[in-house]
Amino acid sequence: AGKQEEQQNEEPPAPEEVVVEPKKVFVMYCDLFLGKSILNAFHEFGCCTYGGYTKMMPQNVKQGFKLPRDHTKARKKGSEEEEHKNFMACASECDIIVLPLHNHESHSIKFFKELLSKMEPKADGSSRVLVAITTPLTWAKTVPSKADAATDAVAKAMELAQGLDGEASFTQIAPEVEMAMLSERDEPRRRGSPSTRSCTEAERILMRASAPNLRTYVVCPGLLYGAGETEEGFLNFFQTAWEGKVPVQYFDAGDNYVPKVHVDDLSQYVLTTAMNQPTQQYVIAVDKEPISQKEIAAAVSTMFQTEEPKQVEREDMLLGAAYNHHKAPVDSLLLNLPMKPSTFLDPPPNLKFESGLVANTEKVMQSFISARGLQPLRVLMVGPPSSGRTSLATSLSKKYQLPIINAEIICKHVETLEGDAEVNEEQAAFKAEITSASPGPHPVSGEPLVSDEHMVKLTQMLLDTTPEYIKRGFILDGFP
Repeated sequence: AGKQEEQQNEEPPAPEEVVVEPKKVFVMYCDLFLGKSILNAFHEFGCCTYGGYTKMMPQNVKQGFKLPRDHTKARKKGSEEEEHKNFMACASECDIIVLPLHNHESHSIKFFKELLSKMEPKADGSSRVLVAITTPLTWAKTVPSKADAATDAVAKAMELAQGLDGEASFTQIAPEVEMAMLSERDEPRRRGSPSTRSCTEAERILMRASAPNLRTYVVCPGLLYGAGETEEGFLNFFQTAWEGKVPVQYFDAGDNYVPKVHVDDLSQYVLTTAMNQPTQQYVIAVDKEPISQKEIAAAVSTMFQTEEPKQVEREDMLLGAAYNHHKAPVDSLLLNLPMKPSTFLDPPPNLKFESGLVANTEKVMQSFISARGLQPLRVLMVGPPSSGRTSLATSLSKKYQLPIINAEIICKHVETLEGDAEVNEEQAAFKAEITSASPGPHPVSGEPLVSDEHMVKLTQMLLDTTPEYIKRGFILDGFP
């Protein structure tokens, strides 16, 4: 009885800690625009990341492998052959493989077939996952079906009717239901541009290869924006707006709906797909609200406070007369694909830019400036009268598209100060102080003179509060 009582009083042994090893993820082309973002997303999620790179191995890679420049040529014996062997061994042991397809179709399929031959079942019986990333150009000639259009219209009409006071009239609802949206259910009947046939075929090969020990998915993104922009996206718009030499150009009428997604949000779609392994194989990753090409051009122009965007007519675009200040990807910018993002992912991806490009202009602009290493150009012109200072300032202004700031412009800033203390007490007090401290009227214009001390304060206020001067820079002509 005593022994039984002792055994009952003994504390039960603590359960053994179950150590969950992080997922191993292999990202092809991990040093390119898209690959870097995907790599960082998996790294921040706690995965162990590996990758194949083209020029320089990026950060957050546990082990990287240099990809050959020409994938079609036979590899030389020796070190290159050994490197490739290690590369395939590493990839075949990873839990998740991410494979950008567009512009890499032939090499990606060759890599995938070799990977299948070397891949062995996992010890725990779970499936490996391969996520391929394609291009919206594979949908270039697709239009919503009539049945889908009717369904979307009815759903939108009911949603609007519930939000309107009283009975909703047809005139109130009709403008909102004209647009039918494309979704993943349209994937089997999509039609792409001729240049994407190899990409579409690569997608089909990958999806057909899905098996119990290997789940394959295809993620179709919109045109990518953010993180410094890419040439296949909106770099042309951003670069043109930053330089300010010519207006941002949009092509044809500009009323086409360009699918788009922030590159970081696309990475979240890839991450969520790989981790959750949904039953559907095709995922659409785009911003929720479609906007037109013209609206995108206007939003970018507004970011950098440049003049209104300019239309390039179809004839000029085809002839190349007024076309392409920075070699814009016209085929991509002319896509007319109002697409809905896939909603079957559970839990949904953690999106930071779901509201779209227009709603996040400040963040996207700062990201572009930071990623591209752009700095405002600030010039101070100093010299005695008749030394050519103003002429040189004018030449520099034309060259670099920078505004000239002189004493006259600084003094005019007094007029823009708020004189009503209820609206802005600080500005009203400063304006009254300038007026009361004036040394007298100007001998020619009769306007009150501004003291040097107030000129310095006015200049600082002007430079600190004008967005154009903060972002692009300025030329100070003769003052201080």
